[in-house]
Amino acid sequence: MTLKRFDPEKRKMILALDKASFDTACKNSKTGEFLHDDAVQIITLPLNEENRSYPVLQQLAQNNLLISGTLLAEDPFYAGNYLPLERFAEQTQLTKAELFALLCQTLGAKKVIFHVNQSSDKNQNAKAEAEVTGTMGDYADIDTSARAGLSEKLYQKLTANHEYDGHEPTAEDFLEAEALIHRHRLDSTFKHILESRKHKNAIKQSKVSLELSSETDKTFNIATKFSIKITEELAGIKGSINVNSKSVQKMTVETTVIFA
Repeated sequence: MTLKRFDPEKRKMILALDKASFDTACKNSKTGEFLHDDAVQIITLPLNEENRSYPVLQQLAQNNLLISGTLLAEDPFYAGNYLPLERFAEQTQLTKAELFALLCQTLGAKKVIFHVNQSSDKNQNAKAEAEVTGTMGDYADIDTSARAGLSEKLYQKLTANHEYDGHEPTAEDFLEAEALIHRHRLDSTFKHILESRKHKNAIKQSKVSLELSSETDKTFNIATKFSIKITEELAGIKGSINVNSKSVQKMTVETTVIFA
């Protein structure tokens, strides 16, 4: 069976298979659709000569991420960077929060305050809010439920004191902000802040709802559908990919941004 060629422009997810697993797939009469899924690139191990020519695959191999049966998802904010599914939610949510603060800083913010308001699909009552204006170690007296589902890194990012000198943005700042949005493929929330600052009556304070889990939701929807195919059609490796056990928590962060 011939696999589609690796396409650097269309790669969203990568599944590496060793020869034994790939041969198992080829012998199964139902794996045609599985092996040619539009969203997932199947890479056989060891890499053949053609695949070794792609820098992306070279880097993944060097980082020991091309492991048979491991499903990798492209980082939505950094093209060509891939993350194992077990780290995907934490890293993408953290990155989005960091990029939000960076954009506001570029546009002259004096302070960025995150208010954590999270809810889970499994438990809609698991909500918490926190407003923190102290230093990294100076947390407000909040209920411990505010940390439910948060990694330590994300918790520290959302409870840090994001204060800057503040400034009136220049034309160069606007260009830098536009480049940031384009480079990291940021959504309409980021674009709205930029346009609000470019207005002749520029905004001085803004309350913004930042959805941290939207990119995670899209990726896990694809991965879940793909894993079902694997379970149904390729029993030989179904134990190595268990997307359905992942609990993706919905997370919206209310923010207050104060500009100079």
